[in-house]
Amino acid sequence: MNRRIVSQRRGTLLLVLIAIGLCPLLCDWAVAQQDTQQAFQKWAVEYAIAQQRSSKFQLDEQEDMNFNDLYDKIWKPWDAALLKFRHWLDDNVKDSDERDRRWRAGLEQRDQKLLALFRDNFRRGRHSEAWIYHSLLWYELPSQGVATREAFDVYNKSYEAVKAEMEAFAKLAVSGQYDCTPRGAGTGGRLHLVVVEGVGPASPQHVAELKAGPQDPGAWPHFPSLQVVFNLSDDSEAPWNNCITADIRHYDRTTGDVMRAGLEWMAGRWGVYEVLLAEKGMQAAQDAFRRNLSVESGADSIEFRDAATRIGLSLQRVRPYGTIEMRKHWSFMNRCTPAPVDGARGLDAREAATKTLRIPAP
Repeated sequence: MNRRIVSQRRGTLLLVLIAIGLCPLLCDWAVAQQDTQQAFQKWAVEYAIAQQRSSKFQLDEQEDMNFNDLYDKIWKPWDAALLKFRHWLDDNVKDSDERDRRWRAGLEQRDQKLLALFRDNFRRGRHSEAWIYHSLLWYELPSQGVATREAFDVYNKSYEAVKAEMEAFAKLAVSGQYDCTPRGAGTGGRLHLVVVEGVGPASPQHVAELKAGPQDPGAWPHFPSLQVVFNLSDDSEAPWNNCITADIRHYDRTTGDVMRAGLEWMAGRWGVYEVLLAEKGMQAAQDAFRRNLSVESGADSIEFRDAATRIGLSLQRVRPYGTIEMRKHWSFMNRCTPAPVDGARGLDAREAATKTLRIPAP
């Protein structure tokens, strides 16, 4: 056999053996890296929640509960009481017509109590509790349809209010001037924000369904999440690196659930902390996160901001709209500073977002 061929085969075999030997090591390293990132994310979320618990924005017991636990807490006693009533009728009322009459009368009395609880919770913006009481309303009685129409009316108003406020903010944001360093093919220098995707729903179908109103007495409205996307005037930013999204989808998630999911997104894989974890370890990443995280709060609002990733999460209670969640990403602020206008400090989009994105109550 040709010596060159033999040599090549031996070389290939050696590389295969080396790869086989290194594979477990590389796989273990990749798993260890992933475990470290997950551990950091878990720590970061708990650290941020600790800051919330010491802030002005407080969650009561039910807001802080996992939704499934809240559902069981409210649903089970009502369901058990109804089942007990049904068994009592079966055991004690022999005439079927009389039994049916009493059953319906009992359901009507029950529904009036549930409708009152639905309205009280919905008026206070507690949509998780309101949805559970709504689902307990008896489907053959008119109360559920009444509650459904009231919910659709409020969600339509909340959609228009959030959309109008985001449109007003978009106009304000693009009026600012920034001094930016170049990136890629971008020119840098004095730039301004431009809207590349105007304020609109992530799903137009959800808007059509909301505007059409309930098609079934037991339906529940779905808030069409809104978004607006910006870029710099030299088109140098990556898509979706500068955007705001807003959502009210809290009937199946408590405020605590929503806050935790948002913080997991904030502490996700955004590069900055991944590099620190890989190069300097967990303690360095944690120290950096502590320095970078800031929290601004009021009795009904809270905003978390990360100065390194330029990511923000805000929650705002607006009665009866519910808790409005906004996610903000301002990547351009890593290389831009507000330009002075007539000797004064220019508009800072982060500050503008904090001060102007406050949804007014009806």
